[in-house]
Amino acid sequence: MDYKQFQMDARRNNLVSAFGNAKTVRNDNSSRFGKYTEIYFSRDQGTIVSARIEQYLLEKSRIVTQAPGERNYHVFYYMLAGMPNAVKESLCLGNAHDFHYLTQGGAVIVEGRHDSTEYANVSSAMRVLMFSQAEMDQIWSLLAAFLHIGNVCFKEAEDSGMDVSSITADCIHHLHVAARLLGVPMEELKYSLTTRRLLTGSECVTAPLSATTAVSMRDALVKTIYSQLFLWIVDKINAAIYKPPALPASVSTPRSLVPPISPCHLHTTNYQTTNSPTSLGDSPQRPSWSKYSLNGLTSVSTKLSDDRSQYPVGSGRSSVGVLDIFGFENLKKNSFEQLCINFANENLQQFFVRHIFKLEQEEYIAEGIQWKHIDYVDNQNTLNLLALRPMNVFALIDEECQFPQGTDMSLLNKLNARHSKHSQYICPQSTVEKAIGSRKRSPTLGLQFKKSLNSLMRTLQVCQPFFVRCIKPNDLKQPGIFDRDLCVRQLRYSGMMETIRIRRAGYPIRHKFTEFVDRYRPLVTQHPVPVGQDVGKAVKVICSSALTIGGYCLGRSKVFLKDFHDQSLERERDRKMAICATTIQAHWKGLLHRRQYLKLRQAAVILQKVTRRYISRTRYKKARRTILQFQALIHCEQKQCEFKNTRRFIIQLQAVARGYLTRYNTRRRQWAAFTIQTAYRIMLIRKASRKDKVCVYIFT
Repeated sequence: MDYKQFQMDARRNNLVSAFGNAKTVRNDNSSRFGKYTEIYFSRDQGTIVSARIEQYLLEKSRIVTQAPGERNYHVFYYMLAGMPNAVKESLCLGNAHDFHYLTQGGAVIVEGRHDSTEYANVSSAMRVLMFSQAEMDQIWSLLAAFLHIGNVCFKEAEDSGMDVSSITADCIHHLHVAARLLGVPMEELKYSLTTRRLLTGSECVTAPLSATTAVSMRDALVKTIYSQLFLWIVDKINAAIYKPPALPASVSTPRSLVPPISPCHLHTTNYQTTNSPTSLGDSPQRPSWSKYSLNGLTSVSTKLSDDRSQYPVGSGRSSVGVLDIFGFENLKKNSFEQLCINFANENLQQFFVRHIFKLEQEEYIAEGIQWKHIDYVDNQNTLNLLALRPMNVFALIDEECQFPQGTDMSLLNKLNARHSKHSQYICPQSTVEKAIGSRKRSPTLGLQFKKSLNSLMRTLQVCQPFFVRCIKPNDLKQPGIFDRDLCVRQLRYSGMMETIRIRRAGYPIRHKFTEFVDRYRPLVTQHPVPVGQDVGKAVKVICSSALTIGGYCLGRSKVFLKDFHDQSLERERDRKMAICATTIQAHWKGLLHRRQYLKLRQAAVILQKVTRRYISRTRYKKARRTILQFQALIHCEQKQCEFKNTRRFIIQLQAVARGYLTRYNTRRRQWAAFTIQTAYRIMLIRKASRKDKVCVYIFT
């Protein structure tokens, strides 16, 4: 699963919850619509590759009215608390206390919920789910327009003896802002809120509305656009998070995957019906998973439940579907929506009963098992009365909506006349008017809901269901409080008591013969278990060896066991498997230890080799160092001897040289002295000779 897909899957809940959840007296974050989420996984890696959601029966009446202690949908309060002031000023918005649609329940603030922070989360979720900024601005404009329309008030007037309505002067500003945000002229919006059109044959008759009926028309407009906006948001989310499987080249992409159009076209839907205002102000039907026209453009709504038929089998992924839907509702003032909600829950309860009770008994009969029948509450008659019998309740409601002058009493009289003898129908015991609504409903709402519910039931029937019963511990919404009586009532009403009884009286554990033989064959060691086609004989051998008498039955193709027998078989199998596992572990551990021993031995040899090499090298280096030292000593001694000899020789040589030099110098000095003496004597002789000559001359 890539990070982008993970972000989208995480943020879609924030966005859908903002537009579809609200505070009720029992839950501060109650889901006011049914949601079926289908998550797709790749078969090779088991990672999430895609997802999509389907919504059922949004509670549209909450948009215009809330019971005491309850709030409107969260998104309105998020917008007013967290939207920047500049944007709020452009939409002419203030705070939640300024708008009629947000204050009827008297619970504007919810403890522990930070509306301003949630606005940032919703905006971030829209951006992650690839809503453009223009689409986001259009959504906020539509929501602001709803609030302004809710502040439009009407007053009674009389024109030519007819009851008419007009908009009060102090509400013109809200009407003007709403018309600007919806993108329609204010006069046309005003005209649409105060008049109605009736088709009589080929003619269209326009008639004014009374103030009370105009309020109904105003609320019908808001609920119509909001429901279409909610459907568009769901389709937009699916277009972002759903990735169709890879298709062959010859298979084209289904048209149901075309992204929805922008919400800017939602407000131009023709919200004026040809009949009088509906009893709850519901919109004309949304076409059942087909194209519907909005302002001349065409959009295709994704039919989630039929996706399997659009792609070839073996697309390489599996899916898990989670259905999160509202429970039974019984309010002080119940409307047609409570009827639809409870009808959906009756269908789901019947689905649960069929899987737990009916299919259980049918399987016992098919397998030829003798057992005691358990009585349980079967609500099929109730469902037939509501939707399956000729002229059922929904059909009579649709028929009554076709009449312009249809009333609640005429509908009640028809119901009494048609179903007074039905065991599940209780006629009123007095003539006091029990109003179930003062306005007509859309003629196609019941049919639309039944089609949507049938689609859901078809989706559930092709799946492997797992039922999760949610038990509310208390009505105070406080932790650590357990209301025993409340929990027992919920368990009893949900059919859990019958489920427990049928599980205890019947055989809750069953295995096919082949599966039973494959699973419990190791339990039989005394007698060989037949192998081959005769699995029935193999089952009997296993049962006679491993089970005591009674507590199990052999059907035509299955083995039926009690809980204690299943636990006994599983304990014995676990013991056998533990022995086998211990043996396998012993051999495997022996193999691992042998491998480890061989590795250690090889490592020891290598270590020894390295150690021996290290020791040898150390010894060699030490011996070499010793030898070198010894050699150095010898060389030193030799050098010393040589030095001494050389020195002695040099001394001798020096002595000879000095003697020679001394003698030579002595001889030279002697010779020099002899020479000097000779020269001196010569000089003396010469002097004496000259003197003699003088004397001679004198004497001569």
